[in-house]
Amino acid sequence: GKEPLIKPLYAHIGYCYEERSDKELAKNNYQLGIQYNETLAALRMAWYIRENKISATTKEMIELYEKAPNYYASMDSLGVEYGRLGRLNESYKWYRESQRNFSKYNMAVYLLDTSTYTQLAEEYRTDDPVKLLTEAADDGYAPAQYYLGLLYYYAKDGEVVQQNKEKGLELMKKASSKYTPAKTMVRKINYGY
Repeated sequence: GKEPLIKPLYAHIGYCYEERSDKELAKNNYQLGIQYNETLAALRMAWYIRENKISATTKEMIELYEKAPNYYASMDSLGVEYGRLGRLNESYKWYRESQRNFSKYNMAVYLLDTSTYTQLAEEYRTDDPVKLLTEAADDGYAPAQYYLGLLYYYAKDGEVVQQNKEKGLELMKKASSKYTPAKTMVRKINYGY
């Protein structure tokens, strides 16, 4: 058939069917959108697969996300998928491209873990993990607040930050309302359990 006049028509139609719980018609419209190079349809199809727990290989998911590289959610997801394959430099590249809080957090984790740090290209090793975590934490991203809080609370001499238990606990408290590990750690620090 002819290409639709309005893009991303099929992505929007598919989403409407998904909202009405007609999964088959939603999937069919996402597939049509992909045929017509609707990037949003590719992204929606990837989400559809994940939300409905449909079996898909990492390679298949990467192919979908790569059809929608202009969306930050795709960049974040490509970082995750390449990380699953152990292709850390490709993973990091996509996280760096995104620069959203989720990606900043994951970049910092790669940089702070010696097993992943050593696998990263030199150009990535120059990024500052504390700066990345601080930016995400200041923006309210709870996992970054928690991780940064742990760094400050438990820092030893010569580590990436100087120990500051007050600052560390304060960051973990901020995260605790949204992030269960932070809530557990605050309870452990304050009450010993």
